[in-house]
Formats: sequence, structure tokens, C-alpha cells
Amino acid sequence: MLNDPVYPQGRGFCLICGVSLSHLQRAQGDRVCGERCRWKYATLPPHQICVACGRPLSPREFGDRVCTSLECRQQVKEQKQELERHRLERLQERARELRDREGRLLRLEEPETYKPTVLPSSRARIADLPEDRRHAFHDFLARLIGDAVRPTTLPVPSEAGPTPASVSPVAPSPEVQAVLNGACALCQGFCCGNGGNRAYLTVKTIRRYMAQHPDQGPHDVLSTYLGRIRKDAVPGSCIFHQPGGCGLPREMRSDTCNRFFCQGLMEFQQGLTGQDHARVFLVATEGEAILAAAFYDADGLRLVPLHPGD
Repeated sequence: MLNDPVYPQGRGFCLICGVSLSHLQRAQGDRVCGERCRWKYATLPPHQICVACGRPLSPREFGDRVCTSLECRQQVKEQKQELERHRLERLQERARELRDREGRLLRLEEPETYKPTVLPSSRARIADLPEDRRHAFHDFLARLIGDAVRPTTLPVPSEAGPTPASVSPVAPSPEVQAVLNGACALCQGFCCGNGGNRAYLTVKTIRRYMAQHPDQGPHDVLSTYLGRIRKDAVPGSCIFHQPGGCGLPREMRSDTCNRFFCQGLMEFQQGLTGQDHARVFLVATEGEAILAAAFYDADGLRLVPLHPGD
């Protein structure tokens, strides 16, 4: 297989053939050397051009739409972060407006004290769970249990599955956990999306569960987890992502599942003073859309009705 062509980098060279541009072409800001290359460049589909520097991409770069230049990748990363920051700012402003309006309608005392908290949200449909996913999880879990029952002096294979970054180092207080439970119910499992057929389970998870249930042997543990799988689930998400939420009780979930929080919930916890009962206005979003919203205080979770304008 031939390697991708490598052309000189920089604005002094033609983006198509790599020939050095003339002084006049450079002064005019040309990116190509002549009409033939100009036509070829103009007919390239957008996904074949680097969004940062404009260089034609090799097939292996089409998916990211950015070349291998570290400068270009950093630029694209910063642009995405800036777009996300502006999106969250817009949603925060809309959440405040919605909170103030609905707070007045509910006759809440000091509605402005309910901190707007923007959450990502999952509204994927439920579908029949393919048998191959069930078999894949069975094989993965059987290997995991086998590793878990090995003597601890032996090396254990690396724990599989992606781990989100925002993991709380300590367990929340019961009061805060109640808020988090309400928020996760409103979200409906956005962070479950990467669970796949492994559900973030690790050797550590299995060992902890077996220590809490010494009466269960390896076969019993395997049967207990498999028994929690339903015939329907959210396609492409965690195998335990079911219509009512997670199919596993907390004692069977991984530390990642029990202690991961999205940016909105991390900021909510960091803003707590510990002096008063938590008051928060939760807003579940998808892109620019607000899908659900609720007030949470000492009286519990109260959903608010949404209108087309919201």
C-alpha cells in the first residue's frame, strides 16, 4: 500500500501539488500554483479539507476533518471548547429565565436562590437487546470474575472500558446524593453512553461485590449480573441502560458509575456552602434544546411544564 503523499507545509507552497509559490502568488495570498490546481482544490468536498489550515487531507484524516499538525489540532480543540462555553452560557441564561417565570407561577419563596444547573440529557429510544450483546457481556464478565478470584499477588489485567474524567474522590452526603439522584433521573443516562457491553465493570468492582456477598461463588456472581439484563435497552448505550434507568443496584455498579458527575453536577457540588438545604433548578438539555426542568429543595423534586418557546 502506498503512503499518503507528503507535501511541504506552510503558505509558501501549493496545497495541491506542493510546488513552491512565486513571490507574486505569495504576496496575493494564493494557496495554489495555477488554474489546474485551483480547480482541483475548489472541487474537493468539505470533509477532505483541514478546517484549520485548509490543507487537503489524506483518507485517514477525513473523519476528524483536521490534519495531523499539532497546531491545527490544538486550534480545533480550542474552537470546540469556545463553542461549548458559549452554548452553556446561552443555556444558563435561558435556564434563569425559565426558573424565574416558573418560580413566580409556583409562588416559590426567593426563586432566584435556586441555582440553575445545566445537565446533558439522553432521550434515546428503547429497543430489543440483540443476543450478541448479551453473549459479549457474558464472555467479558466471565473473564473479569476469573481475574477477580485470582490471588491478589498475581498481576491483574488492566481494567477495561473508558473512564470519564469528572469522578468525585469522596461519596456525597445523603442530602446531596438525593439531589444527584433527581438530576440523573431527569438526565436519563447521558453518561451511560460509553458503557457498552462492559458497563464500566472492573476487577475491583467484582472483588468488592464478592466481599459484600461471601455466600456467592463465581458462578452465582455471574448469574446475578446476567439476571439484571433485560430484553430491552437503549441501543448503543450501556447494556444495563434500561427504560427505568440503570438496571444495577449501586452495590453492583462500578466506582465510575457511582461517582461520575457531569460538569453541571460537579459545579453544583462545588458551590455548596453546607449551611442551608440544597436548592437547585435542574435543566436537562440536548444541544440547544431544553428537554426537561425541575426545582429541587427540601420538599423534593418538582417538575415544571415546558412550552414550545422553551
